[in-house]
Amino acid sequence: GHPNSKWLAEATYWHALCTFKAGRLDEAEKLYLACLEKQPKSEFADNALYDLAWIAREKKNTDAATARLQQLLKDFPASDLVPDVKFRLGEMAQDAKDYAGAATWYEGILAGGRTPFDDKVLYKLGWCHDYQNNTDKAAAAFLRLCKDCPKSDLVDEAHYRAGKLLQKAGQLTEAIREYAAVGAGDFAERALFQNADELLWRFVFDASCPAVRFSANGGELFPLRFKRRR
Repeated sequence: GHPNSKWLAEATYWHALCTFKAGRLDEAEKLYLACLEKQPKSEFADNALYDLAWIAREKKNTDAATARLQQLLKDFPASDLVPDVKFRLGEMAQDAKDYAGAATWYEGILAGGRTPFDDKVLYKLGWCHDYQNNTDKAAAAFLRLCKDCPKSDLVDEAHYRAGKLLQKAGQLTEAIREYAAVGAGDFAERALFQNADELLWRFVFDASCPAVRFSANGGELFPLRFKRRR
C-alpha cells in the first residue's frame, strides 16, 4: 500500500462510498471512520460525516445520525453541505414531533440565503407552524413558497394550504384568491368542491346581500346575489 500517499483520504472516501452504495453498511461505516481517523480535516471529511449520518439513519439510529450531522456543522461550518445538513436535522426533529425545533432548523436555512430546495424547506416549515397552531406563520410560509418558487411542484398545494389557513383566520377574500390560484389537479378539486361553497355562503349576510362566487374557470371572482341558505 501507500500509507503516505496524498491521495489516501480521497481513495478511502471513494472506497467507502462505493461500499455504501452497494448496501454493505457496516463495512462502509468502518471505511468512513478510517477516512476520518487518517485525515480528519481533509476535503472529504465533511462528506464522510454526512454519509455516516445516512448510514445511521438507515440503521434507524436517529441519535447517532443527529450527532454526526451536528459534528459536521461544528467542524465544517463553511461546507457546501450545511444547508442540507440543517434540512436533515429539521426532518428528524419533525419526525420526532419536535415541531418548534424543526422550524428553527428550517428558518436557519432560509436565513442563510437561497438554496435549490427552498420550496421543500418552506413547505415543511408551513406544516411545522400549522402543527403548532401558528396559523399566521404557517400561511406566510406557504404564501412565500408560491411567491419565491413559482415553478415548484408544490405550488398548487401551497396555494390550497394557504387558502385553508387564511379561511381559518377569517381572511375570506384572501382565501378565495388562493383557492383560485390552484392549478388543475387534485388540489383544484378540493379548493372548489370542499371549500368554495362554504366561503360563498359566509359572505351572505341577508337575503339580498352580494356574495362572492369562486369560479373554476380561470379563478375569477365575480359578484352574484343569493338567498340565505336555510
